[in-house]
Amino acid sequence: MKVSTAIIFAIIFFSASAQVCNTIGSEIINCTDSEGRKQGYWKLTRKVIDLRWHSGLGSKEGCRYGESAHYLPVAEGNYKNDMKIGEWN
Repeated sequence: MKVSTAIIFAIIFFSASAQVCNTIGSEIINCTDSEGRKQGYWKLTRKVIDLRWHSGLGSKEGCRYGESAHYLPVAEGNYKNDMKIGEWN
C-alpha cells in the first residue's frame, strides 16, 4: 500500500507543470508555464515614468536611483500556449 501511494505521488510530482503568475489584489494574471509560454488571462500595460532621480553621490551607501511611475493599460485578453485566443480589448 505504501509503495503504490509513493509511486502515485511521484508520478503527480514529476508530471505537474509549474506556473509563475502575477497577483494584483486577489486577481491572478500574466501566467507563464514551465516552458515560458503565456497562459490564461493577461493584462498588457505600458510603464510611464513620472519622475526619476539619482542621489547619494560620494556617500557611504553609494549612488541610489528612484522613480515614480504609473502603468497604462494597453490590452487584455487570454493566452493559450503563447497564442492569443478569443476577443481582446
